[in-house]
Amino acid sequence: MSDMDNIQLTFFPGSPFARMARILIMEWNLPVTPTQQEFPPTPDLFRANPLGQVPALIMPDGTAVFPTFLVLEHLWEMAGKPTDAYAPQSQRQILMTILQACDALVAAKYQDWTGLGPVRENTIGYDPAERHLERLQKTLDWLESLIPSGELGQGITLPNIALSSTVLWMDVRGGPNWRGRPNMEAAVDEIASRSSFTQTAPQPR
Repeated sequence: MSDMDNIQLTFFPGSPFARMARILIMEWNLPVTPTQQEFPPTPDLFRANPLGQVPALIMPDGTAVFPTFLVLEHLWEMAGKPTDAYAPQSQRQILMTILQACDALVAAKYQDWTGLGPVRENTIGYDPAERHLERLQKTLDWLESLIPSGELGQGITLPNIALSSTVLWMDVRGGPNWRGRPNMEAAVDEIASRSSFTQTAPQPR
């Protein structure tokens, strides 16, 4: 039995972050078993990840790999570190920024879905949800400018998977219009019809 036997990935079907990992597992045929978690999250989830979030990789010895950034890098290492899929020195900042932008998107949407709004005078001078969405839009504009020079790579790369999972989540769950960026549309559309994407697509709310 190898050291990679019985590795599990915690996920929610609607999580764009877990979808990134699930796509890589399918694309690279990795020996990882996705394990769906209850939603709304239960206290048990904190045993795998003290942040109470998905995804996390549960290793055979019970240790866990998280957050999403480290999960994606670990899956890349399990796949043999394919150089056409990820170049850490030049793409790590891009990948981390995409994940931060996706986190801002999800935070804004959850605030909306829970009906949360101002309950007293705003003393910080801006609406956090609006600021989250502005961060997202500025990040998408920045990525649009990087794509022509190949900085996100071509096809199945960690940055492309992270970007596509983020913007396609907006198509289903709502969010700012990401289309109208021709470089981004071409990059996403190139891979969005793959089986790994169609099988992991989130359902509308």
